[in-house]
Amino acid sequence: MLKLWLRHSSHKKPITSLCFTSNDRLISASWDGTCRLWSLETGESLAEMQPQAGEIYSLTDAGNDLVASACEDNIIRVWKVVGNQFTPLWVLKGHKKKLRCVIGLSDGTLASVGYDQTVRLWNLKTGKSIAILGGKHTGGINSVADLGNGRIVTGSRDNSVVIWNIANSSVEHVFTEHHADVNCVKVLPNGHIVSCSDDKTIRIWNPSAQQPVLVLKGHQNFVAAIAVSSDGKLIASKSMDGTLRIWETASGECKQIVEESLASGVFPVGIAFHPSKPLLASLDEQGTHIRVWNVTDLKPGQSCPTCAWNIESWQLNDTEVLERGYIVCGKCACRVYFDINHIIPEIGIKLQQPQRGLIYRLFIASPSDCQKERRIIKEEVVKWNESHSRRLAAVLLPMAWEQLAPNAAEEPQALINELAVNCSQIVIGVFRHRFGTPTANANSGAVEEIEHFVATQRPTLVYFLRDDPKLSSIDLEQYNKVLNYRNQLQQNNRMFGQFTDIGDFRQKVREGIEQHMERMINRHR
Repeated sequence: MLKLWLRHSSHKKPITSLCFTSNDRLISASWDGTCRLWSLETGESLAEMQPQAGEIYSLTDAGNDLVASACEDNIIRVWKVVGNQFTPLWVLKGHKKKLRCVIGLSDGTLASVGYDQTVRLWNLKTGKSIAILGGKHTGGINSVADLGNGRIVTGSRDNSVVIWNIANSSVEHVFTEHHADVNCVKVLPNGHIVSCSDDKTIRIWNPSAQQPVLVLKGHQNFVAAIAVSSDGKLIASKSMDGTLRIWETASGECKQIVEESLASGVFPVGIAFHPSKPLLASLDEQGTHIRVWNVTDLKPGQSCPTCAWNIESWQLNDTEVLERGYIVCGKCACRVYFDINHIIPEIGIKLQQPQRGLIYRLFIASPSDCQKERRIIKEEVVKWNESHSRRLAAVLLPMAWEQLAPNAAEEPQALINELAVNCSQIVIGVFRHRFGTPTANANSGAVEEIEHFVATQRPTLVYFLRDDPKLSSIDLEQYNKVLNYRNQLQQNNRMFGQFTDIGDFRQKVREGIEQHMERMINRHR
């Protein structure tokens, strides 16, 4: 169903938003603070907007050759795109907290939403605010879409989807069936609303009947973004499970699954359908390159041995597919493994030609309050293997203390050191508010493990959560030990880093693994 039509070499940092323009161009926005204009014919970068004051979170074609962007400084910037030039037009200020989404409305105005729980409407002819809608959402607003006829719809972190009447600033209806944050809302040509959520579902709503129509299930993690085709027949979704899925609107059936790993720790929100052509834009595994897909019907070819889904020859010639060593079946979601030009008729068993390679082990050192961080490290190890192991003939294995079951007759830390620490080539340490339990040789087990790597000059990465915790909710003695150890590492210029949230941590882990694995593999070749 999806045929890779064009790739765009792109930004220095992850892309956060994509949109097609009315004059058949593609525009991307990024954490690097820039917007870029792309040719759909050649993949060439035609223009670059000067860096803004921080990361860009949202981008929209506002009509009449206008493009609007929402930045982390809570400011909306409107640009006139003439030829291949971005010309600044308006700087719109008013939101008090982080902006999340900006869209152009059919009446020529602009709508913006953010964590201040308000919707603001702007006159693009004067650059002035013309209305503020609020008082309904109890959490930050993540997304807004145009329902037409003077109505808009919003999706919020309070789990709700709200329909607003702009003329009288009133709420027409609130849908509350989602069980977690609503990340994105879109509107189909027939007026139905589509929403996606952290509850792993996509829901289609009938605003006239004020009831849900369909619930699309299949994603294994948060659904971060959706897009709808111009004819309303298809919905594309991107999830934290690292997949892009194509759904049939009428039946709710998932028609295809494409693996697209996370965009360096941020929600994978880079996805957009062309307003008139069968084209879909998405991102690659690193989140810094754009893929443009031709949404076509499947043609006869080789098939999945489990469900007979057709595999076209162009897929086998895709460089990334060859490096990865498998194709994800667009019907049953199985992985079809192959060796270059030969489909191997087994699913679920990684049956490939024998290949010699290097095995590396990454040890995860952390106290007991870092479960989320340990999970993210393991996920990033899996993603590194999927992207690089076949091409580099190397595999990275995660190791952690909770995987071991120490013999009661032996000292637990000594056994962890023997079975995991001494056998690993790289360590990632992480601390939140707990320091850990003292061992016979160190102030905590995590510290003893990290010091083993430092003493033997093996790659060592240590990350500390940078936040302002409620002192009443944490163990102050433990937290002070964490702060003292952080200062100690900082003074000694060891591999040291801080993270502000889970997304930031994921990005730093990914970059650290990439950097050190490349060095180790080059050294061992």
